[in-house]
Amino acid sequence: MGIEDPAAEVAALAASGAKYIRFSRAISLAAVGIPDSTNAPYARQLIQAGLSLGAVLIAQSGASVSDLVDMGNTLKNSGFYDWIFVDGALTRTDIQQVIDGLAAVGWTKIMVNDTLFGTPNAVTNPPNGVWAHSKAFGAVNNPTGPAVTPGDIAFIQYIHQHFPDSIAVLKLEIDSGVEKFLALPTATQNLLLTEWTQAQSVYGYTMIYPLFTTTYDSKTAGTYDTQVMLMK
Repeated sequence: MGIEDPAAEVAALAASGAKYIRFSRAISLAAVGIPDSTNAPYARQLIQAGLSLGAVLIAQSGASVSDLVDMGNTLKNSGFYDWIFVDGALTRTDIQQVIDGLAAVGWTKIMVNDTLFGTPNAVTNPPNGVWAHSKAFGAVNNPTGPAVTPGDIAFIQYIHQHFPDSIAVLKLEIDSGVEKFLALPTATQNLLLTEWTQAQSVYGYTMIYPLFTTTYDSKTAGTYDTQVMLMK
């Protein structure tokens, strides 16, 4: 979630029908992402409203496997989070060790960011044993093209073939993809949101809706009502 007006965002998220909310990110052992006295009340309000909070683990930060697992353990033991998102999964050849370590400390819902899938920058294949594999929507780079790109489809098919028990997820990359999306006219944003929603049943993926991020406020952008309607 974003930070401009936490109280208003909490109310909007609780009313939206969303189930899973990304709440914070773990950057280092000194900044793990446990809600503090400022934002813990908002976290508790979201939990009381029935939303499942997730934390982000920055795997591309250069941290060791043991440090990432320690951060994951701290997040798990905080009692705030139900799921964890491992960013930069395909930047590390040891990502499977990270996933195995997180599972060993009790994480059952692990989502990974496989956005580098199919590019020369990926140094490994998507890992095993995760709840969901995600990739950034390609359409933000060419909004006049298909809403679900050939690269998106190839990713979805790969996940279905290799990890039939995992969920294939498409989303906007934070923050680069979100900023490209925000730069589009509101009508184009709402059209893409609608086409992405409709395509879920066609291609077999789940999308993440960009209600609020550090750089995107769907109320201000004019897409909140569209997103809430599409999530029903």
